[in-house]
Amino acid sequence: MIRVTIEILPKGDESKKRHIGTIEIANDGTGSSTIGNYLIRLAKFGSAKQTWLHGKLQGFDRVRRGPYDLLLQSLLATLGPRNSEALKEYKQQTQGQNLEKEEV
Repeated sequence: MIRVTIEILPKGDESKKRHIGTIEIANDGTGSSTIGNYLIRLAKFGSAKQTWLHGKLQGFDRVRRGPYDLLLQSLLATLGPRNSEALKEYKQQTQGQNLEKEEV
């Protein structure tokens, strides 16, 4: 399972951190060595244990995609429908642009 926890650290102070979100991405065991199928759980704001949303991601290409792609696709699988307008705007704004990535 992959777990990503989102915390806010007021003024960078680790001792005052607060949980604001968690996503858990668990392999459901039905894929193969090259294609993964996953169960997704998003935790409620302020409570890592309490489920807010859940969903599924099927057909993830493990060979050509990495962990950030898995995170993005998992977020889209669960939150995409409620963000359809924002996704449409992003697609329009970036259409035809050569989005270069800067590797460090």
